[in-house]
Amino acid sequence: MTFIYKGVFKIKELQMERNKMVMDIYEGKKPKRVPIHLKIGMEAAMQYCGYDLKLAQWNPEYIYPTFKQFSSMLPSDFCPVVYSWRLPALYDFLGAKAFIMGSNGNIQHPEMQSLYAEEYDDFIKDPYKVMVQKCLPRLYTALDTASERRSFVFAKALNVYHDTYLKIFSEIDKVIDEHEFINIPVHECVAPFDVLADLLRSFSGISLDMRRCPEKIAEAASALVPLCIKIATADGFPDKTKVMFPIHMPPFMSEKQFEKLYWPSLKQVMDGITKKGYTISLFLEGDCTRFLDFWKELPPLTELTFEYGNPEFLKKNLGEKYVLRGLFPLNTARSLREEQCINELKRFIDVMAPDGKYIFGFDKSPMALGDLNIKNFRAICNYIIENTNY
Repeated sequence: MTFIYKGVFKIKELQMERNKMVMDIYEGKKPKRVPIHLKIGMEAAMQYCGYDLKLAQWNPEYIYPTFKQFSSMLPSDFCPVVYSWRLPALYDFLGAKAFIMGSNGNIQHPEMQSLYAEEYDDFIKDPYKVMVQKCLPRLYTALDTASERRSFVFAKALNVYHDTYLKIFSEIDKVIDEHEFINIPVHECVAPFDVLADLLRSFSGISLDMRRCPEKIAEAASALVPLCIKIATADGFPDKTKVMFPIHMPPFMSEKQFEKLYWPSLKQVMDGITKKGYTISLFLEGDCTRFLDFWKELPPLTELTFEYGNPEFLKKNLGEKYVLRGLFPLNTARSLREEQCINELKRFIDVMAPDGKYIFGFDKSPMALGDLNIKNFRAICNYIIENTNY
C-alpha cells in the first residue's frame, strides 16, 4: 500500500511506520520501539563491496549497488550507509586546495588559511563579500581569476554540483524507496565559530586567535549568524525538517572560551532557526560533556548525538528532556564475538531506552573497512527489532 504525503513524498506502509517511530520520539511520545541508525560511511561500504575508492567516488553509478548491498544485509530503520558529501569531480574542476584525494582514495582536508588575521575587520563588516572575493579564490585555484571569469566558473561549478548530486541522490532515493527506510528531511548547518575554524582561519590560526584577539573572533562569529540562518532554512518544510549542526571545535576549547566565543553565535543561529519552526540536532564531536550546562539551555526534545561520553551519566542528566542518539561503542560492535556484543548491547539498551527518547547508533561512524563487522551489526539490528518494543 502506498500513501501520499502532501502530494510530494510517496510513503509506503513500513516506511510510514518507521517515520512515525522517529516523529513520536521528536514529539515526546514513546515510539513503537527503538529506531536504528547505523551511519556506515560510504567509503567503508564501497571498499567492502570491492570497489576502488579512487574510481568509485568519481562515478555515481557505484552509489546504487553499494547502498543496495548494505540495505539488503542490515535491517536498519534509516538507510545504513550515509553519503559523504564530498565530490571529487567538483573539487577537481575548482582546483581545490582544502579537499585532496589521497593515495588510498579518501578525501583529505589539509589545514590551510583563507582568511588572514589582518582581514578580520573587513570580514566583520561584510563576511559574504570577503568570502566570495578573497577566501574562495584562496581555497579554489579556478576562482583565483578576474571577476568576470570567476562568475563563469561559479556558474559552471554550480552545474557540476547540481548534475552530480541529482544523479547521486536519485540512486540513494531508489534504495530508500525500495527498502522503505525513514525519509524525514534533515538540513545541515555549521556553527559560526566552526565556519571560521574549519576553512577560513584554520585550526592552528583560530587557536592562536583565541589568545591573541578573542574579541575579533566573537564579532566575526556574530557577523556570520544571518548567513548561517539563511543557509539552514533555505528550503524544506519547517514543521517536518530538523537542522543538524556538527559541533567540531569545543573539545579543543576551555569552558571560558566556549562560553564567550562559541556559544553566543551558535545560540543566536539556533534561536533564529527555531523561530522559523525548525527543530535542532547537534552532533557533538569528541568529549563535549564539559559543556553540559549549555546543552541544558537547549529547547526540550532537541536531539543530541554524542561521540564520547558515559551513557549512564548522559542519560541521567539529559535523557528526561532531550532525545539522545548514538553512544554504543563501535569498538564493541566490531571486535567482540557476537554473543559478547549482544550481552553488552542488552546492558546498554537497559540504560538508554526505558523512556523512549533514544535512537540507536554507534559512538563513532564506521568510516574504514576495518570498522565493519556485518555479522555483529546484523545481530544488533535484529536484537533491537525483537526486544525493544515499548
